[in-house]
Amino acid sequence: MVASNPLALVCELTHCCPLHCVYCSNPQELTARTNELSTEIWSRVFREASEAGVMQLDLTGGEPLARPDLSTLIQSARASGLYVNLITSGLPLDEKRLDELIAVGLDHFQLSFQGAREKTASEISGGKSHAQKLRVLDWLKSRRVAVTLNFVVHRKNLDQLEKRFPPKRPLLPFLEKLNQRLPKKWDSKLNRFVPNDDWLLWDFHLDHIRGKHVESIKK
Repeated sequence: MVASNPLALVCELTHCCPLHCVYCSNPQELTARTNELSTEIWSRVFREASEAGVMQLDLTGGEPLARPDLSTLIQSARASGLYVNLITSGLPLDEKRLDELIAVGLDHFQLSFQGAREKTASEISGGKSHAQKLRVLDWLKSRRVAVTLNFVVHRKNLDQLEKRFPPKRPLLPFLEKLNQRLPKKWDSKLNRFVPNDDWLLWDFHLDHIRGKHVESIKK
């Protein structure tokens, strides 16, 4: 078998984050900001990745918006010919900085949600961030940038995917389209392709979660 070049590079720019999501994959011993890779080193990594055949760059964390040099990093990645995708909670962000990121070449904005309701979102993320996420989503509607919404689906927010959910809820249109945009799989009983929802985390085992918010979720 012939090995092919990697197509995407995921970069954890920082462990800093304003949220404390119970399912976060960050290690318990976080890397201090003083030990993070510099702008110059990351720029070299982007160039080398592009030379190796990488096409897409996924910037994540922690919260990548916590990096004051994020605009410079995006500009450097685009100069290396990479498609730049930002995976973010939308905090901290305002319209001015969003426009700056897009102006230097941001291609894709991936915004995370912990639930469709503020109470659930606050319980999972450990803070009040839902209103800010909705503001960011509203800003993105008028910007020329690709947008993806990330949802970790579990038993604390699964009911929010129900069609009987009130239409006035701001996330409902996106949740209804989620099923339509899933990859397809062949259903032998129906004899046709159907949305592949195998990736959804329908069974969420709270006992396996580490973090200070576990007890509050169990109540």
